[in-house]
Amino acid sequence: QHAPKLGDTEKYRTKDLFDGPNRQSPNITFQHYVNAATNHIANRGTNGKLSLAEFTRDYTGVKLGNDNDAKNAFSLYDSDNDGNLDVKETARIFQASDFDRDGNVPMDETRDFYGNIKEYFAASAGINKEGGFRSKETYIKDYVNAGLGNAAEAEQAFRHFDIENDGKHSLAETARHFESSDVNRDGKATWDESKKMFNNIKTYSKVSSDLLAKTGGTRTEAQFVKDYVDAQLGDANQAKAAFKEFDANGDGKHDLAETARIFQSSDANRDGTTTWDESRAFYSKFLR
Repeated sequence: QHAPKLGDTEKYRTKDLFDGPNRQSPNITFQHYVNAATNHIANRGTNGKLSLAEFTRDYTGVKLGNDNDAKNAFSLYDSDNDGNLDVKETARIFQASDFDRDGNVPMDETRDFYGNIKEYFAASAGINKEGGFRSKETYIKDYVNAGLGNAAEAEQAFRHFDIENDGKHSLAETARHFESSDVNRDGKATWDESKKMFNNIKTYSKVSSDLLAKTGGTRTEAQFVKDYVDAQLGDANQAKAAFKEFDANGDGKHDLAETARIFQSSDANRDGTTTWDESRAFYSKFLR
């Protein structure tokens, strides 16, 4: 197998046992991208991770953009904000840049992928006008004025993207709006795409609310693990890894926003519903 590297015009392909989400080929799974990311980091990274400096060196070396562009792209996938891209975070980059879902990442897909991210951040900079951020109050006002829903729905949408739970949206968090809306992956989020994304969030939130009503409004790790194992999605260790992935504030439980993010992440075709096959495919990334 050949691990993709920034600037590498060759392709790579591996085989795997598990079906992955939204794939044209049944052989392409998240583990496929993990294998590629593992090799890539072994060749380019330090201590099993890619630092911002290492990522930027590769990014600018093949003229994908400048240092700030690299920093923005890095921040979008550094989900735990530790200043490094681990294997799983790097694998998500490879998966996201494989536009045709064939297991190959040629240079044209790499350029389109990072070009889209530039577009998302450029659009975000035009919205985040409060010192680079967008406050909850401004967000709710804009949401209601745009006719997307009421204030309660606006607040839920705000919390859905407030990954850092600090009451404001950073450029990266706003960029995730555009990335989530951009169904055809052309670097733009049309009004129709945006409306559908916000309607989907309402659905994810409603399903999450119904689910959490059974456990007092939140779901603990123990409850999540039991549900995961009972559904035969994997073993307890895999369940704990999946739980940790979405416990953004590290408080040992999933609230409404964190649970809704799970439904969004597993909705491979972005139609607002999560089928059983989509759930199994999504959780397959935690199999080891």
